[in-house]
Amino acid sequence: LARHFITTESFIASVKTITPSNKIVRDNVMSLAIQRGFWTENRKCTPTAMMKFCIFLKSKEGSEFLDCFQKKAEISTHFNDLFNTGYALMLMRQVSELEAARKGRIAEIEADIADHRSKIVLLEKQLEKEIVEVERRYLPASQYVPLDEQELLKRCYDMYVDECTRNEEMMRELDQELIEFIKSKYEKEVRMLYISDFMADEKRKRLLKVWNYERINKTGDVSP
Repeated sequence: LARHFITTESFIASVKTITPSNKIVRDNVMSLAIQRGFWTENRKCTPTAMMKFCIFLKSKEGSEFLDCFQKKAEISTHFNDLFNTGYALMLMRQVSELEAARKGRIAEIEADIADHRSKIVLLEKQLEKEIVEVERRYLPASQYVPLDEQELLKRCYDMYVDECTRNEEMMRELDQELIEFIKSKYEKEVRMLYISDFMADEKRKRLLKVWNYERINKTGDVSP
């Protein structure tokens, strides 16, 4: 994990997304990873690829996949028991009535959907324009992309290597203990240097000064 600049703690926290799942869910999840291109074969999965995949599973789209897999697994697990009881007949009757009710409700709502589609399109266009305007008002913050954990640790390690070279000190082996050490020692400086590099652009400095001046002198409510 250390060679991928991933801490044990963050890796365990990420893979918890799938570790409690049963075998049916895990098999579906692994197949999804291959379908989505996170890796080509399960035996070729790397820690970095697994981290990215687990982040995807925590997204709205990924969560929907997990919910679907879980429901399929529950159906598969309880299928035989269900048909060994008298509930099977009642369930089939209910399914039939459900389909009839669903069709009736769809017919009622589709007319309203047609009426609202044009409004939705207009609202989506309005949203795009307003987001662009919001981002324009909050330059350069809207251009700033914070360091992710892996890039932060890489920069901390580079700073550690430079310091050892300058002081002619022997470098320690890259492991979890060293990662925790360099993060605690260099994180603040790395983040400040990253921000300094971002703010080295004179246009960004000018925009930020204008925003701060307007914020201070605004007569209405001031957002924090």
